[in-house]
Amino acid sequence: MVDARSTHSLPHFSWFKELTCVLVAGVFSMPLGVVQFIVFYHIPHDMYGIHTEVLVLLMCLVYGVFLWRADRNPRIHSRPDEINPKDSPKTRSRFDEISFNVLIHFLFYVFLVGFAHPENVRATGLHQRIGNCSHVTAVHTPLGQVLQKKTFLCPRDYDEGYFDWHCTPSGHAPPDGTNWYTLCGTGYPNHAEYILVVTSFCMLGLAFYYQLLWRSAMDVLPRKDKGKMKSN
Repeated sequence: MVDARSTHSLPHFSWFKELTCVLVAGVFSMPLGVVQFIVFYHIPHDMYGIHTEVLVLLMCLVYGVFLWRADRNPRIHSRPDEINPKDSPKTRSRFDEISFNVLIHFLFYVFLVGFAHPENVRATGLHQRIGNCSHVTAVHTPLGQVLQKKTFLCPRDYDEGYFDWHCTPSGHAPPDGTNWYTLCGTGYPNHAEYILVVTSFCMLGLAFYYQLLWRSAMDVLPRKDKGKMKSN
């Protein structure tokens, strides 16, 4: 019988396992995501009218429970312990490529919200066609329902606020039938609020990954008493 810890010394073990994880995640993430979206969103939202915010919070709660349970009940050898000296906290490098990617990911969002200026964005290219505001298109959901959405972009009934046409020579939307035009980004309604919200969520994400990657509790291994047990 081969000890599970000895397999870590095999040169092909780690890369083969990681390659398998990458392939499985890449192949099945999209179809499983669609199934998840049907269960968590389409059924409660389209059939029972439950608000999207409630469903998002419910999904976060469900996955949070899974993560918490996995952290409380780790598999054998999934964490460093005193059996394998190479995995001891003193010899194991805490700042690896995973930690580096996590740090860059969240710092990039903080940099964007702090220094980017969306009001200076000019997007010239192929966009949704400008057209009749009353024309709608049927959208078929995975549950067989038929929803409706506007076929064309309606400048007279557009209130998203993410872009407009203030930077164009005319300052107005292009004529109906146009699908190649320039969009102008708009500024933050309250830049300080955006910085606070985005930075707070980034700090929360960093704290989560810090606990996940660096502060997970190690296995507590009982010591074997080599001495003889004393009788009362």
